[in-house]
Amino acid sequence: MKKKYAFGLDAVRVLAVVLVSLTHQVVRTGNYNYQPGIVWVFTMLCFYLSHSCVPLFLLLSGYLCGEKRPQKSYFRGIFRVAVPYLLISVLCVLKLWLWDRDPSMKFTTAIYWILSFRANEYAWYVEMYLGLFLMIPFLNLGYDAIPSRKWKAVLLGILAFLTLLPDVVSSFGTAQVRADILPDYFNACYPVTYYLLGRWIRKNEARLSICCAVALLGIGWMLPTGLCIFRSVTSGTYAGGTTLNTFGCLTTALCAMGLFLLLIRWKQSAFLQRPIREISKVSFELYLCMGIVDPLLYTWIRRSFLEMTLFSLICAWILCKLVRLVSEPMIRWAGRLYDTVIRVS
Repeated sequence: MKKKYAFGLDAVRVLAVVLVSLTHQVVRTGNYNYQPGIVWVFTMLCFYLSHSCVPLFLLLSGYLCGEKRPQKSYFRGIFRVAVPYLLISVLCVLKLWLWDRDPSMKFTTAIYWILSFRANEYAWYVEMYLGLFLMIPFLNLGYDAIPSRKWKAVLLGILAFLTLLPDVVSSFGTAQVRADILPDYFNACYPVTYYLLGRWIRKNEARLSICCAVALLGIGWMLPTGLCIFRSVTSGTYAGGTTLNTFGCLTTALCAMGLFLLLIRWKQSAFLQRPIREISKVSFELYLCMGIVDPLLYTWIRRSFLEMTLFSLICAWILCKLVRLVSEPMIRWAGRLYDTVIRVS
């Protein structure tokens, strides 16, 4: 039986990649720097909304991958990430060598940069996601082994306390008084929290109303934005760097969950279906190609962050379509080689 096309899930991917570009362009243009006026307030609204980009991708993984189990066929999917990453990283190295004329760029250096996820400045996400990908089947086994809904909620509460709450508390510190009073050793494990939240949403989405989604979005978006604006106005300088602005922050999680719940309910749109579907197919490559395109764009033009976001997405789209011409055959070849090795072993 053919699966029904889920337009809302593709919309999540597209919004996530747009928000990735948006957050990068706000930083690159410097438009986040405090300047009294409505334009700066609008910039802050966009900037804090854009922090939901990575959480949206992670929530989507949990929503879609809850049935994955430790099987040889599952690990075949790693080529969908690894092959485009390697190809685009090679392009990044060639850019550094041919365009930037980096004298330190030797063959051994290039290999090191690619393997250490340094060739592409946005590749930290790939490094993180590869680790999550390898753990997903085992996370599913552990989560499903929890006997009741109550104890699953307790686990999510503990994860939120360890990975999302510390950045909330530390945001209220001052130069004289540090507020990092919660254990933050596991703060970097927020991808696991978002993944399991995505699983929880899949199981409970029927009980989560539109009003609930709007409330989560409103609290998670407006509270940190309002606090940032207040602090910036009173201090005369941008205060968002220490105000609820990380991916591993509870307010960011609430904002992302609200957006996610609204988007997955979005019914199919005849006008937007094709562009949304096409962009969704290449969202991963599009994200990485922005790591090549963005530095080049800023050597030629300087416009507002919204204009630069549009330019970045268009140029990265063209590049990622070219990359796909090479990556798709390579992914199929790698998959066949993997299947052969598995059969032999």
